[in-house]
Amino acid sequence: MAQGVRTQVADGARIRGRAARGIPERGTPKRRIAPQRIVYLRIVYLRIVYLGALLAWTFVLSACGPPPSPLDPTTVVAAVLDHCHGPLQGQMDRVHLELAGSDGEAVEAHVDLPNALRANDSSGRFLAVGETCHVLGEESRPATATETERLLALRALVDAAALGPLYRATGCERLGDREFRLTQPAGDPITLRVADDDLVPVQIGETTFDEHLHTPVARIAKSVRHARLGAFELHFVDYGVTRRPGFFTLRPGPSGKPPPADGSDTNGNGGQSAGPRIRFPTAATGGRPTTPKLAPAKTANWLLLDDPGTWQARHDLYTPLHDRLIASGQRIGGFPILTTIDERTRLAIPYRARRRGAVADIPTGAEVRAFAAGREVEVYPPVGDLETRRTLGAAALEAFLARERLEAIGPIACQPFVHLHEGPPNEQKLATLVVRMSVRVR
Repeated sequence: MAQGVRTQVADGARIRGRAARGIPERGTPKRRIAPQRIVYLRIVYLRIVYLGALLAWTFVLSACGPPPSPLDPTTVVAAVLDHCHGPLQGQMDRVHLELAGSDGEAVEAHVDLPNALRANDSSGRFLAVGETCHVLGEESRPATATETERLLALRALVDAAALGPLYRATGCERLGDREFRLTQPAGDPITLRVADDDLVPVQIGETTFDEHLHTPVARIAKSVRHARLGAFELHFVDYGVTRRPGFFTLRPGPSGKPPPADGSDTNGNGGQSAGPRIRFPTAATGGRPTTPKLAPAKTANWLLLDDPGTWQARHDLYTPLHDRLIASGQRIGGFPILTTIDERTRLAIPYRARRRGAVADIPTGAEVRAFAAGREVEVYPPVGDLETRRTLGAAALEAFLARERLEAIGPIACQPFVHLHEGPPNEQKLATLVVRMSVRVR
């Protein structure tokens, strides 16, 4: 009897526990959901899915940004020039720049847009004025058809990179939301295409812009591609350059006769030599560190001269020796150097042979110092006049050598970015002079 009571009590507790948890008793039929409620639940579910999809699509659209707005053809040229060149407007038509090709070829160019170009690369020195092109040398010659095509394409690339067609545009016609046709004072119209998300060009004529250098005041072309020349990295060394008279002209050669118009007689019996012969010094492409930095150093020779102390006297001393080195197959290895050796202030011309076996033509008894390839420490002092930058740079280099336990293997070189063979710098140039300080180390 007691056993039966305990069994009934236990069964009752289990039943109450199942009921408390909402579990039906065994044998109790399950509740069925009404068809109307099933329809309602399905509608709610579909609404949740729809709203979720709508929110996801809204997020995608907001991440991508709104479609680019059309630009006004009456103001787009001025807007792009103001955004890209800002305070540099009016100076980018007279530039000195370096171009590094994707094939490793380096080109240096002085350009007065839109007509005049002087350039040099590993194959020689060239001049293009208008549609007339020459290969320069002791006796110049008219450029071949292939050379002419390349020079004119190179000038067009530089013109586009400097936004020349925008400066000269006399009219602007819309072709699309961000594409325009610019009328030029002479020649065919040029197509301009502006980026969707910025007021920078992505294409001007045959030149495509892959990257711009962003500065606080400007957007300058850094990486471009030309339909016929290929890809180039650009480094604008200087702008607003003032040329001496005759920089882009030829003077009669030793024969005193002009070259024939048909390009014949290119063996020195009727040609012209280059006018003011130039050789563009190679400046390091890329950043200019304002704190000392280790960098590789190439083989170099310094032709050492006593520094006469004034820019006019330096120009008079430097220019004929610069020309003698170029004529004897040497490559000028950078801007002129001011240095101190054995307590004497010296002016040095850095150079190295352009081709194996080329012997430099230097004055008898001239002092030359040779440097093997290795390492150097460089710095570009950011403030002050030449003497201030020279003092600050020397102190920074000496402190760096002491801290890094490096030994100098030559004097400290001060290189003002001055094209001394073109003429002495004016006061405006000296006020904003770039100065490179360096010393070779081990």
